[in-house]
Amino acid sequence: MLSTDPERTWVVLIGASEFPEDPTNLPNLPSVRANICELARIFNDHNLTNIPYSQVIPLLDLAMAQEVRERLADVCARAEDTLVVYYSGHGLVSKKTRELMLSVRTTITGRDVSALRVADLQHEIVDQHRFYFFFNGFYIFH
Repeated sequence: MLSTDPERTWVVLIGASEFPEDPTNLPNLPSVRANICELARIFNDHNLTNIPYSQVIPLLDLAMAQEVRERLADVCARAEDTLVVYYSGHGLVSKKTRELMLSVRTTITGRDVSALRVADLQHEIVDQHRFYFFFNGFYIFH
């Protein structure tokens, strides 16, 4: 049986629901906001998890991929036992590198620099004792 120490566990809930820079290719995803809010409620329910409220971090509609990377790096430095990372939004595949990319508010299809590389997330969390990464992508463009 897997056991975690709630006091040393952190949860990062990343959601991208609005894409004003590329609305033709990346339609808004209103359900993402509800998704992130409901997961935050569940992880904050002390009858279910006992994870301190301050250790459940929703990152909803951040503008730049760099913001997500920096916030995740901050949490990684604090998580001593378990780290849960959840992403909900548009998934993209880079035409140049074929890497999986995750959209943020200012992502523009075809401009890899405007999206979050999954490899960057993996790089940030690789040193964690125990981590879980969940991806809920609505579209993957080729």
